Amino acid sequence: FKREIENVARISHPNVVRVYEAGDIEGHPYFTMELIEGSDAETLLKRGPMDPDEAASIIEAVARGVLEAHTSGIVHRDIKPGNIILRKDDTPVLTDFGLAQDLTHSEQLTQTGISMGTPAYMAPEQARGERNRVGKKSDVYALGATLFSLLTGKRPAEGESTYELMLKVAESQGPKWPRQAIEDIPPDLRAIVEMAMQNDPG
Repeated sequence: FKREIENVARISHPNVVRVYEAGDIEGHPYFTMELIEGSDAETLLKRGPMDPDEAASIIEAVARGVLEAHTSGIVHRDIKPGNIILRKDDTPVLTDFGLAQDLTHSEQLTQTGISMGTPAYMAPEQARGERNRVGKKSDVYALGATLFSLLTGKRPAEGESTYELMLKVAESQGPKWPRQAIEDIPPDLRAIVEMAMQNDPG
């Protein structure tokens, strides 16, 4: 709880949720954060794939917010459509920094071999529990996976169980495009997704 407050409070960007104040009342910590009125991208995907220009605009804006977070030493580690809210004026805002990692501190709350994040959108190194390899490029992977979903209306990986899904992500060699997507999505956008979703962060 305290970590999420500190992490978000260090970031000031129009595409990242804002924390206004934090404190303690009779031993109970609290923080106040902006109320964002709008719909999350996961909900919007129930209507089907987004227009490629709209999807690209959303991810571009969120990527600028992620860059600001990275500049502040924060890796989000759980970027996905459900954590992107579109304000009523359509400005996308990245929320939920509960799993964020502070690169400026050496101590880690995640043990080696433990995976954190949402399996369908996490980078392969996260799925494999390779703590020492999880970093800024893991967020780049998740941005690519999220763009894949916005463009296709589908998750980048599916599985019958969380375990099966984690195995698929860990071994993934990039996105598998539906046939219709190859016809409808501009090649440059597909190239961006494929570059972001490389199995090896190097």
